[in-house]
Amino acid sequence: MAGKNIYWFLLDGLSPWYLNSCGNKTVSKNFFDELVEHGVVFSNVFTTDAGTHTSMHSIFSSLLPAYNGAVGWPKTALRKFNKTIYTFTDCLKQDGYSTWRYCDADGERCVPMSGFDVWESSGH
Repeated sequence: MAGKNIYWFLLDGLSPWYLNSCGNKTVSKNFFDELVEHGVVFSNVFTTDAGTHTSMHSIFSSLLPAYNGAVGWPKTALRKFNKTIYTFTDCLKQDGYSTWRYCDADGERCVPMSGFDVWESSGH
């Protein structure tokens, strides 16, 4: 059964230099600073592929693109993601969590669809 709420933010392009909580005292604190102060920040993170599109699929599957199928840069690479792979959100669902995904970009390019109860996007 699900325990505490988990809010997992994956932000592309938010440099820690823009955050007060990450050492830049010349900027005012904002919403993300509050999240950082009350959450966990992974500071030594490396990308698994050429960019956000396929790297996000690796984050959710814990597999390199060569193993999960999403190899390459264009959207067509994401359509090759192996849909039988058990993802992080599938794991949360199995443990009783309700899962919700939102992205400010068009749907398919962000994360695998597997394991989400709600799938929303604002599109471009």
